Parts: sequence; structure tokens; C-alpha cells
Amino acid sequence: MHLKIAGIVLKQKKSIGEQKYLTLLTSQKGIIDAKLRIFGKMNKNISRNINVLGYYYFDIFDGNHGYIVDSAEIIESFFNLRYCPKKLALAQYFCELTYLFVPSKQRALRHLNLLLNSLWLLEKNIYSHDFIKCVFELRLLSLSGYMPNLVGCKICCNYEKETMFYVPFRGELICSDCLENINQKYDIYI
Repeated sequence: MHLKIAGIVLKQKKSIGEQKYLTLLTSQKGIIDAKLRIFGKMNKNISRNINVLGYYYFDIFDGNHGYIVDSAEIIESFFNLRYCPKKLALAQYFCELTYLFVPSKQRALRHLNLLLNSLWLLEKNIYSHDFIKCVFELRLLSLSGYMPNLVGCKICCNYEKETMFYVPFRGELICSDCLENINQKYDIYI
């Protein structure tokens, strides 16, 4: 079965010889590993042009032994990230986190959009690197189900207090009244 699918290359590795293996993040299939098919000199030029951080339209064959990339048409290369080592390292970090947190062979449109938007912001220098990194990490954790309980106080369930404290190692909010009671009762500071 042939698929025409858009995806970004997260990883690339070569086996012995000239065979390339790609790890792709796609919106419909999530993370997939695909072999790059090479026939003749024409396709060798195509294989040289497929790079990590590139966003492509892939023509993929879904065979018995896995996915095989027949051709690729570039959408966005994010090439300017390669001029700054800090940006390139941060982009690779985003790809590695995405690879670790996105489930295989499941829809990942929101993850793909998050990665593409973060790479675009990083390339265009709209926000600081630290800000983009923090937003990417928190949003990826949220998409992966690691969202903290920020609705109200964990103890009294009050959500309208003026002063609330976030307890990061528990992922909970505690209001100022409950925090005073905890500190008085147990003589600790959270």
C-alpha cells in the first residue's frame, strides 16, 4: 500500500553500504522507522537531500517488512538552524524528546505541530532560546499526559484564593491557608 504523507525527519542512520534508515514523525502514523529505497543514480541524489530536521512530503510504501521511502519532496528545511550551534543543539534536543514521548504508529498531529512551530520560532529568533525550550518541554509533557493538577487547592479544593503555591515535586496547588496549617501542624516548609 502506498502512502503520501507529510513528516519531519527526527533521526537518520546509515547501515553498512549506502542504505539509509529514517525515523519520521508524521501526523497520521506518529513515529515510524523507514528504509530509504535507492535505485540507480537518480535516487542517490534524492537520498543525499533528505536531512534531519527537514519537513517533507514522503511517498512511502507500507510493505511486509516495514515502511520504505520511495521519494520525498521538501516542504521546509529549517536550514538556517545549522548556522548557530546553540540553535542546532536545541533543535536536536527537541527531536530527541519528541522521539521519546510520542507513541509509535498512532496519530500525532499535535506533537508534529508543536515541533514544527518550535523549530520555526527558533529559526526566526522571535523569542529567546530558553523561553522556547521551556514552552516546548511543558507543552510536550502536557500532550503526553503529565499535566499537573492546577484546578484548585489539593487539600480544601478552593480555586478562588488570591495566593496559591505550586508544589513542583507533587504537581499540585496549595492555597495559603492550607500551607500555613501544614507548616504549623508538621513544622515543615513546602
